[in-house]
Amino acid sequence: MVASTELSEWESEEYVTAFRERLSLTVDEKKENGGNPDDASVRRFLRARKGDVSAAVEQYIGAERFFQERGCPTLILTNPDPAEACYNAYCPARNFGFDKEGRPVYIEKTGLVNVPTLTKVRTPYDLVHRHVRQQEIAAYRMRQSSKERGTVVENQIIIYDLKGLP
Repeated sequence: MVASTELSEWESEEYVTAFRERLSLTVDEKKENGGNPDDASVRRFLRARKGDVSAAVEQYIGAERFFQERGCPTLILTNPDPAEACYNAYCPARNFGFDKEGRPVYIEKTGLVNVPTLTKVRTPYDLVHRHVRQQEIAAYRMRQSSKERGTVVENQIIIYDLKGLP
């Protein structure tokens, strides 16, 4: 299935502008929580809240706080994950190229994930941070693909290999 390139009503420029105006109402919140998101990010939050601008802005600010409290914005793509070897051993997964539409492909061997051992060597905080890191890497790959293709790429392909599940 190929995603439609048409925007929904709440992804229109009118809604994007309303989002930006609402975000800028409180300068302190804007400065402390993410500054000036790109149009694709604004549309993603508007889509998630079905065009409810207030709820989208609230969700965006909350997400930015989450990232800042955990040091995510600077750590995600600039620093290698020091626990990479651990995750590779207990949670085998890889970013694996792109499909014909330019969507990043992520393959996870879910059936081989060793949850009992993983939870002994990593904290719940570490696991959440890893998940956030993987999502940011996916978003980065989508932005890069969008630039290279000259079209918006907002989805990724995820393949779960369930072999080995009980």
